[in-house]
Formats: sequence, structure tokens, C-alpha cells
Amino acid sequence: MGVRPLSNYGDIDSYLSNPFGQGYNLDSYPRFRGLDRASGNTPDFPESELGHDGKAAMLYVLICLCLSLAGVAGLQFFYMVYLERVDSEHKKRIVVLERRIRNLTTRLKESEKTIAERNELIEAIYDDLDLEDEELWADVIEER
Repeated sequence: MGVRPLSNYGDIDSYLSNPFGQGYNLDSYPRFRGLDRASGNTPDFPESELGHDGKAAMLYVLICLCLSLAGVAGLQFFYMVYLERVDSEHKKRIVVLERRIRNLTTRLKESEKTIAERNELIEAIYDDLDLEDEELWADVIEER
């Protein structure tokens, strides 16, 4: 069996895993020159050729993006907790105000009854007085 060509450069794992134990020479392929996974050798060409610099920058960008999104999610969570607390305080305040309205309504009805009773009493006393065009104030002034 000879060296079989790579159909795809991303096919390195299937290329190196040979069921018959026969090794392959990767030096004939410029992208994989100096790459030997069994011995742990690193490639003998600069990192920029592999694109690791771009991958590292992208990794940092993705990490920053993830942390930013986590921060936004945390902010939204704490804002929802705040809104729930404000909502519960508003509900408590509404209950207190409804109770106060009931108390004030009963006091108003009692006050209206009291005023009505006093008006009836005043009218009854006024009707009992005989005012035949006499001036009561004049008598009081003359006595002094």
C-alpha cells in the first residue's frame, strides 16, 4: 500500500489512523510538514501560517462576548428581582389603601347619619319656637 492522498486537509485524523499500522509520510504535504502526532513534534513553520493568531484573537473575542452576555443576563436577573420586590410593595400598599378607604367610607356614612339626625333635631326645635314676627334680639338688647 502506498501513500494515499488527502482529499480534504481537515481529514488528518482519518489519514493518520491506519487500521494496518502502516505510517504515512506527511512531509509531502506542505500544510502538514513537520507534524508528527505520535512523537508530539510541532510544525516547523510559523504560527501565522496555521492561523493560530486569528483563532486566539477570535477565542478572546468570544470569551469577552460570553462574559458580556453573562453580565447582561445577571443585570436582567437582578432587575427582575427588583421589579418583583417593587410589585409586592405596591400590592401591600394597595391593600393598606383599600382598608383605609373602607374605614373612611364607614366614617363618612356615620357622619352623614349624624348630620342628618342633627338637622332633623334643629328643624324640630325651630318648628317648636313660635316666631310671630317678633325680634328676639331686640328683647335681649333692651334688657341690658
